[in-house]
Amino acid sequence: MIIKTKRLILREVKRSDLNDLYNDMNNIKISSFMLGIPFPFKKSDANQWINHCIKSSKKVPREEYVFAITVRNEDKLIGEVILNEMDFDNNTAELAFWLSESQWNNGIITEAVEAVMDFAFNRLKINRLEMAAFVENVGSNAIAKKLGFKYEGRKREASIPESTKKVHDDNLYSILRREYKK
Repeated sequence: MIIKTKRLILREVKRSDLNDLYNDMNNIKISSFMLGIPFPFKKSDANQWINHCIKSSKKVPREEYVFAITVRNEDKLIGEVILNEMDFDNNTAELAFWLSESQWNNGIITEAVEAVMDFAFNRLKINRLEMAAFVENVGSNAIAKKLGFKYEGRKREASIPESTKKVHDDNLYSILRREYKK
């Protein structure tokens, strides 16, 4: 599965992404806003995630899509956009993402997430995409609003990232296919 945008190629995660994943995820500024990511992040953690992604990509029907974000002409993983919690009975899915700190504030994650939204709505025929962001995660909350997600409320004390063990409230967002404008 490959999605191309103006600047990016979104593709399946592969074994050669190990070092890039390890180097980027071993960053408390990233792991502190993600569930299930330890800090320090070890190569064995990166290997386990890659194995999960490869195994998941072979399931039929797919239960999740993990898109590695790469810049065109560079096959270096710089982040991921994830569609999971897929419910084809109700045509819903959850969206999550992360990006290498060196790539922040360049519009890359917005471009990548928008491409995956288009894939979800137009190829998978998802009707509703949901997203949660820690209240303190300014960047993720801004992206949700920029891409047209509607704020639905706050889920109190809902998340405890493994890396910090701090309790966070989540802002909950959604967007419907009819609201999406490419």
